[in-house]
Amino acid sequence: MLLVVLLSHRFDLTETHVFIQNHRPYAAIISILVYILIGFTFIPAIPLTLFLAVLLTPLQAALLATIGNTLAALIHYKIGQTMGDVFDFKEKKSRLPFGLGKLPLSSPLLLIACRYIPFGKRGFSYVCGTYQVDFSRYLWTTLFVYGIDSFILAYCGASLSQLIFR
Repeated sequence: MLLVVLLSHRFDLTETHVFIQNHRPYAAIISILVYILIGFTFIPAIPLTLFLAVLLTPLQAALLATIGNTLAALIHYKIGQTMGDVFDFKEKKSRLPFGLGKLPLSSPLLLIACRYIPFGKRGFSYVCGTYQVDFSRYLWTTLFVYGIDSFILAYCGASLSQLIFR
């Protein structure tokens, strides 16, 4: 907590803005890496998307958020595949409580809907990998959800910041 207070005290938004404007390729790579790292924590990526929408353009922020979050989800999916193989999940699937083993996880509607369960985005990627959900279906539904969410968040956040900071 002390580190956050010290960093925020020394943080200069104009200096950061100039750095990002002068080093856009590095800013994009760093942003994507930060999205991937955030994907392994319980820290939401929303502040990063809003920050990028204000410093870059909303379109650039939305694209970076979509790419970064999707890459993190793909890593989670691959880890889930490994977990399913290691723990022989296919055999244990039928014994899950509440009929969870019978959920139609290959359904695009369910793949999209489960992304909106609180704290579901990250954990659901592991589950999809464990259940061996068709990769192409998993990929397009993940891109769809993160794309829509990122564009709405970036454009609304940038518009709101313009109203507040005028």
